[in-house]
Amino acid sequence: EIESIQKYDWGANPVGRSSPRTLLLSAAIGYRDLSLYSTFLSTLRKHYDGDVMLLLEEGTIPGIKSILQEYNVTHKEVNGTDNWDEFNIQRFKYYSIACKNYDYCMAMDFRDSFFQDNPFRFLHLEAETELI
Repeated sequence: EIESIQKYDWGANPVGRSSPRTLLLSAAIGYRDLSLYSTFLSTLRKHYDGDVMLLLEEGTIPGIKSILQEYNVTHKEVNGTDNWDEFNIQRFKYYSIACKNYDYCMAMDFRDSFFQDNPFRFLHLEAETELI
């Protein structure tokens, strides 16, 4: 049957599935409370060791950057506080740029999110269809 046919390379060796590249990203604009960063990142890192990126406002305090470094999180500083309504739309342009080099991206709310499992766990499930 077609489902049982394996993919082969030119050397007739089975080609295995590589792990998909994943990115979790969030806009942490306007948040200065270090405990918010610690809660978000500590619960995330208990379950997920992949790439994480936060959008931060320009001139973010060093304490926040220190927490990001501790949890191996990249960041991009953006001008997001002049007009929140406008930034709330513009952030999706930043997300689109950040996601170009990944197979799967997940944008999360920052302030009220915490993690109880790997957010990309569904990628490792054997299923007939993908979650979209």
